Amino acid sequence: MDERAEKMRARMESSRGKVMAGMWYMAFTDTMLDLLPTKGSFTHEELKAELERRLEKNRDSDLLTAAYEECLERLEEHRPK
Repeated sequence: MDERAEKMRARMESSRGKVMAGMWYMAFTDTMLDLLPTKGSFTHEELKAELERRLEKNRDSDLLTAAYEECLERLEEHRPK
């Protein structure tokens, strides 16, 4: 691949990854909306476990993998003390 095409591909991949990770809030909200009717309330650890389960279930989707990985990172940033 020539240098210009490689640079363009690299920029596209970089942008794509940022957009996919930026979709985390939709995956996070969807997970919480699924948990609330069945559990009523849930702990930080229960939410984390469900996000990890969904991440593993959706490993074949770049979009969902990036979104759930970002959810888990943000959840850890806000871990209760």
